[in-house]
Amino acid sequence: MREKLETVVVMGTLDTKGPELAYLAQQVRSAGCLALLMDVGVHGDSGLQADIPASTVAAVMGEEISSICALPRGEAVEKIGRAAAAYLHQMIESGEAHGVIGVGGCVPVKKEGP
Repeated sequence: MREKLETVVVMGTLDTKGPELAYLAQQVRSAGCLALLMDVGVHGDSGLQADIPASTVAAVMGEEISSICALPRGEAVEKIGRAAAAYLHQMIESGEAHGVIGVGGCVPVKKEGP
């Protein structure tokens, strides 16, 4: 009898970290787990296909992804982050996911002075 694979959600912004997330998902698969790619990007299309698109993530909070994308960056990131947390919580509670790994970046800070 074959054991069920553990599922790891690989989450991040496909619009800016697509290749890195695809690589990470492949590494998770290579380690013997099922990898589900979750997109939490709010500023563009990466051309990569997510298993869990940003529109699905937003819908868990009753939001349209287009409405979130129209917000200022900080507000959009906060909203999609809350939606992703709720979506992941549901997946873990239902046994659909056993772990999560994410890739993020930083916002450049303008240095004052010389």
